[in-house]
Amino acid sequence: MIFGVPKIVEGEKTSRLVCNITVGQKVEEVWFEVEKEYEQYLCADRVDAFVIGLLSWAMRNGEDIVCEAPMTEMLLYNIEKFLLPSVTPNAHKLYCPTISADTIECIKDTAGAVGTGASCGIDSFHTIMNHLNSKFESMNLTHLYLNNVGAYKRADEDQQVRMSVIQRAQEVSKELNLKLIVTDSNISEIFPQNHALTNTYTSMFAVFCLQKLWKVYYYSSGSDFSHFSLKNNDLNDTAYYDLLLLDCFSLPNIKLYSEGATKNRFQKIQQVSSFPLAKKYLHVCIRKENNCGKCDKCKKTMLVFDAIGKLKDFNHVFNTEQYYKERDSYLGLTYMKKEIGNMYYNDIYNVLKEDPQMQQVEKRLDDQAKQCAKQLEGKELVIYGAKATGLMLYTRLKKAGYNQLLYWIDRDEVLQGMIKEGKPIISYEEWKEASKKLDLSKVCMIISVLSQKEEVLCKVREDFGSELEIIDKSQIAFDYLEDIL
Repeated sequence: MIFGVPKIVEGEKTSRLVCNITVGQKVEEVWFEVEKEYEQYLCADRVDAFVIGLLSWAMRNGEDIVCEAPMTEMLLYNIEKFLLPSVTPNAHKLYCPTISADTIECIKDTAGAVGTGASCGIDSFHTIMNHLNSKFESMNLTHLYLNNVGAYKRADEDQQVRMSVIQRAQEVSKELNLKLIVTDSNISEIFPQNHALTNTYTSMFAVFCLQKLWKVYYYSSGSDFSHFSLKNNDLNDTAYYDLLLLDCFSLPNIKLYSEGATKNRFQKIQQVSSFPLAKKYLHVCIRKENNCGKCDKCKKTMLVFDAIGKLKDFNHVFNTEQYYKERDSYLGLTYMKKEIGNMYYNDIYNVLKEDPQMQQVEKRLDDQAKQCAKQLEGKELVIYGAKATGLMLYTRLKKAGYNQLLYWIDRDEVLQGMIKEGKPIISYEEWKEASKKLDLSKVCMIISVLSQKEEVLCKVREDFGSELEIIDKSQIAFDYLEDIL
C-alpha cells in the first residue's frame, strides 16, 4: 500500500488532513476533520498518523508500506526495531510489513496540551478525575478529545449514539472548564477493522493527526499491566499490549501514557463511584445512546456497583429498578464467566460469593448442568459457536462430569483450524463431511451462537432433520440468562 503526501483542505468551519492511500489499483482518500481553530496543529509534513492508524490493517492484509512523505525517524525506528518484531511472531496470523519512507526529525515544539479521551466511560472518567488538580501541575489536563475512529460501528444506532456521546462530553467539559475537541474521520469506513482488536492504533491515528498540539496524552487503558500479553495478539484487545504500543509511538515531543493500567477494572469502578460527574454522565454502553443494561460493559459495571453497594447512586444513568428485577440472571452470568477465567467477573464474584441470592443461583445452575450431563451420557457433543458463550456452556457440563466433546463449529475463519479445550474448531461444511462417518444417533449438538441463531437452527434442521438431536442451551443455563449473555 502506498501512502501519498498529506495535505490540509480548508472548509468553512472545519479543516481536514487528507492522505491518498493506494492499495493495488485502487486509490482511497482518508481524511481527519477538526474545527478550524485547530487547523494550525494538523501535521501535514509527515505521514506518521496514517501509518500508525493503518499499521494493523497492513499486518492483517499482508501489505507492505511505501510512503511518499517522510516519517519521524524515531517513530519508524521504534516500529521497525521493536513493535513489528514483537507483535507479528506472537500472533495467530499477522504479516510483518516492510516500511519504505524517508525520515524527518521530531517536531521541535508543540503547543504543550495535555489531553485524554472524553467517552465518559469508566476508563475515561478514571483518567479525568486523576488528572484535574493533581500535585503534578504540568501533567494536569488542558483538553478533552473525542474522536470517531470506529467505536460506534457496533452500535445499533451508531450516529444517534455518537451525537449523544458528543452532547454528554460537551456537558462534562463545560462543568470541568476544559476545552473539548471533537473530530471526525472516515478511516474506519474506508479501511474497516474490528475496533476492539485495533483501537489503540486508530486512536493514536487521531492523536498524531494533531501531533503539533500535544505534549502529553493519556490513553485510558482497558486492562491492567498484570495482564500484559502478546500471545495471539491479533485475536485480543490491544489493551493487553498497550504498554508496548504506546511506548513505541511515544516521541520526545509527545509522551503517551497507558493511564489506569495500574488498577484492575474492579478497582477503577470503585474509584469512579465517588466522582460526582460520573453519577450524572457515566456512559459505558456499546449499543445505545443511553446505558442499555444488556451489553457486557453495562452488565459488569452495574455488577461492580452492586457489589460495593453503590448501584443506587447511579440510578440516573442505569435502570437500577430493572436490574434488581433481573438480578438472578446477572449473578448467574457472573458465576458462569468467572468459571471460564474472565478476570473482570472473577473480581465481582469474589465479593458477591457470600450473597444468599448468588448461592441460590449457583445451586440452580449446577443442578441444571448435572441434569443435562446425565441426558448426554453415552453421547458425543458438537457445539456450534466456539466463542465465550459456547465455552461457558461446555465448562458447565465439564464441571458436572461430562467431557465427551467431539468438535467445535464456528463461522469465523480466523478460529477455524485452532484447538480449544483439546478439540478442533471446524467450519460447518467440514462438520457436514465429518458427520457422514458418525452414528448421529449418538451425537448431540448445542447451538450457542446468539446472532442469527434462528438462521443457524433452520440450516441445521434442513440438513439433518430429526437425525441430529439439538439441545437448547437453556437446559444448561436457565432461560432468561440468554438475554444478557
